[in-house]
Amino acid sequence: MCADLGDGDRAEELALEALGVSREIESEVGESDALFTLANAAFERGDITRARDCTVACIAACVTVEPTQGIRHTLALIETFLGNLTAAERILDELEKATLDQQMKAYLPRTRGIIAASLGDHASALGHFERGAAACPTHRARIEGLRFVALAHLNLGDLSRARALAAYLHDQTVESDVPGYAARTANILGLIDVREGKPSLGAAAIAASLGGAVSRGNRYRAWSYLHAAAEALDALANQAAALELLRFADQIALEHHYWLPANDWVPLVDRASLERDVATEGAAIESFEMAVETVRRSTGRCAGPVVAGPASRGTVRRRVRGADIRRS
Repeated sequence: MCADLGDGDRAEELALEALGVSREIESEVGESDALFTLANAAFERGDITRARDCTVACIAACVTVEPTQGIRHTLALIETFLGNLTAAERILDELEKATLDQQMKAYLPRTRGIIAASLGDHASALGHFERGAAACPTHRARIEGLRFVALAHLNLGDLSRARALAAYLHDQTVESDVPGYAARTANILGLIDVREGKPSLGAAAIAASLGGAVSRGNRYRAWSYLHAAAEALDALANQAAALELLRFADQIALEHHYWLPANDWVPLVDRASLERDVATEGAAIESFEMAVETVRRSTGRCAGPVVAGPASRGTVRRRVRGADIRRS
């Protein structure tokens, strides 16, 4: 519940307590559930390597019971984000040998689509995403599934289809108030605006998405949105700021081991040209908050500081994040 509401630190704190209690009473199910919660919280925050460690530990904790399809699929998704595509496909192949529950019938094609998109095969990715969306068992799951369909159309250059679908999804996410989902569709609409020659409108939407990801403590989303923001600033002829955003994104990618093609879309900024032609001046971007303000200033729509969300509570973050999950 805490993770769903964006309070990843509280989710991790409770999961660590549950992990300790489960090990004391030798509850295999409780231990695996706690480790899986830690994995999901780390993944949402963007700490992909910790998410993998927790998921592997979760599977190892399942001695007398079989790890659920959801746990094994999560490991496949994490391997995809780390660029370990062969390992990810091996897990998916094993899962597909079993009788899949309805949720996995939606999730497996989606992960296949992410792998295809990462390899540049966006036509195949579209097919996978459409199959996954059609199999989604709930309205909320279908909204997220269709978001990937919209991204595939964006990557294929079909902006009209991408816009129509993203606009519908944005209305649905705002209406249902699913945390973080509206920002994801707003980011797609912002990219479409940029590619349709309306960079100021696009940059404003992307800045809002970036600010929302920062407030929720989702570093992966924020890192990904930096590439969209750089594309918008490049279109606004602010190449120096665009390059600084990309350099900051590089630092975050190294820190969290993101595999660069793991972006939801194909960034169109000519990085080589920026590096060759732009002489940046002034202070380098050193935080996500600074990145948000850079984008807002470039649009002429400064909307005030980013409000720090639950993930900015330093005391809990320092104590909980990266806490040892090994058995004593």
